[in-house]
Amino acid sequence: MRPFWQALWESPVHRDSPRYCTGNVPNHVYLLNYTKEFFVKYANVSKFAFTFGSELTHWDNNPGEYIDADFVEMFEYLHKGGFLDNTFVMVFADHGARYSRVRKTIQGKMEERLPMMSIAMPKQIRENYPLLWRNLQRNADKLVTPFDIHETLINILNLSRKSKVHSFKTIPRGISLLDEVPANRTCSMAHIDMHWCTCLKQLELDVTDTHVQKSVNAFVDFLDRQTRPVRHLCEELRFKSLLHAVLLIPNEKVTLY
Repeated sequence: MRPFWQALWESPVHRDSPRYCTGNVPNHVYLLNYTKEFFVKYANVSKFAFTFGSELTHWDNNPGEYIDADFVEMFEYLHKGGFLDNTFVMVFADHGARYSRVRKTIQGKMEERLPMMSIAMPKQIRENYPLLWRNLQRNADKLVTPFDIHETLINILNLSRKSKVHSFKTIPRGISLLDEVPANRTCSMAHIDMHWCTCLKQLELDVTDTHVQKSVNAFVDFLDRQTRPVRHLCEELRFKSLLHAVLLIPNEKVTLY
């Protein structure tokens, strides 16, 4: 769509339009409509589509909500039309926030390194290859990288191949998410530089520590404020006791720019 976007961006209509729009049409709608038309045009042909848009969230996460309803509409259209019956769908981000104020916080630095990746496997394939489906589900909580996504795409081209089992000493850089990713995989094993490693260090804390007690009470107060409008449905909480407390912190290299 590059020629289309270049012409659109240079048009007088776009220059005189509100941000994120051309005329009265949100720019992302052109992208989603093109995706729908692609599936219709090549309904009975093996295909690969890489649809990527960054305008809404490049500078700030909040405008991302503008695409929610249109995203739902597109997927409902594709689902009802049967276009997803034999299609793997990956919805993902390339990275977290890079420019907003949240990036100056520890949480922001973690989110920068943890982009979303959601994968939907067609029902027919789930039924025909139950092991691959189970592996994909298990891997949702594993340490994975873009190299694994590349291996997954290659694997999708040959689903009937035997699933690979990786030992501690033979963990490759890229592992298909249709194989089982080892639970003991570390950033080093995955060739992730420590600056980008989001694995957390766990520090045991004294449950009687003043800061720990204040944190717990603040959390309980927060929950009570959230449920106050529906107090007839939710009981007010009271802090009773704290059995265990830990502090999870990233490695020191994550905090460096």
